[in-house]
Amino acid sequence: MQIAILGPLEVRDGDAGGSIDVAGSRLRSLLIRLALDAGRPVSAPALVDAVWGDQPPAEEANALQSLVSRLRRALGGAATVGQSPTGYRLAIEPGDVDATRFEQLARAGATAMRIGEQSKAAATLRQALALWRGPALADVEGAPFAMATTTRLDELRLTATQDRIEADLALGRAGEVVAELDALTEQHPLDERLAGLRISALAATGRSADALAAYDRIRTRLADELGIDPSAELQAVHLAVLRGETAQPSAPQRAPRTNLRAQLTSFVGRDEEVARIGSCSRRAGWSLSSGRAGPARRGWPSRPDRRSSRASRTASGSSSWPRSPTPSTCRRRCSARWDCASRW
Repeated sequence: MQIAILGPLEVRDGDAGGSIDVAGSRLRSLLIRLALDAGRPVSAPALVDAVWGDQPPAEEANALQSLVSRLRRALGGAATVGQSPTGYRLAIEPGDVDATRFEQLARAGATAMRIGEQSKAAATLRQALALWRGPALADVEGAPFAMATTTRLDELRLTATQDRIEADLALGRAGEVVAELDALTEQHPLDERLAGLRISALAATGRSADALAAYDRIRTRLADELGIDPSAELQAVHLAVLRGETAQPSAPQRAPRTNLRAQLTSFVGRDEEVARIGSCSRRAGWSLSSGRAGPARRGWPSRPDRRSSRASRTASGSSSWPRSPTPSTCRRRCSARWDCASRW
């Protein structure tokens, strides 16, 4: 059996996979209180307080036992809710409750971030946040026993969201999180970590002016409403924007196109011979190789050509390849250098 309390209460049969209907506000309150301590006994006074609040029944023990019997029938049998001298226990594992599962995944994601596994962290935190279907403990909203737990879960949800956004920024996904950060900073205008993430995302998408304006807004608001200066972490983000250190990582550049054959294998050794061929090619503008056909003869001339092409691009700053000499150009150069016009 699995119980979901991160939103409206849902109970699913682990074997059949179907949904179990738990009708009645008191029955749902009892189940939610037991689920918060899944696998552990909950005292009778704590259960009475969760169900009836400040208006307990005259016969508390009998009323609670009757309600537990109804819950057992709804869940499928007496074994679903056990009884001990210390109280009643919901017979499931803590991981069968989505709130506990969320906390486990959020911790795993935060750990992955600390060790630099940003891709794993982002995926794990997304899985954790996907468990939320609405406000936590929605069926007992406002109940005294639920208030502390609801506040803690909401804070963990915000922290997990911030961790996931930070992982996305590290992976170069700034453009995907700007709109989300806009909404979050509207909901939490004094949250400095959210403000810092938004400033970094704006700068990474080329909106440095907006990033600096966002910093000025939160700095003014912190001073006016709380009488404090921005934290050292937020000031460091601001300084990084001023220095241009928050730019979006550039996409890997594609290899330049060339008319040389694709290099299928590496060319090892004969550095001196390759250097001599490259020198002659640069002086004459062309090179000639002869011998038996095979991969060695095909790969030999392309090696100095590739080196010289890279060198010429580096020196000129251009990515265009030099045009191969035409046959007439080769004849003129050959005739001028070796006086062999008669051979053409």
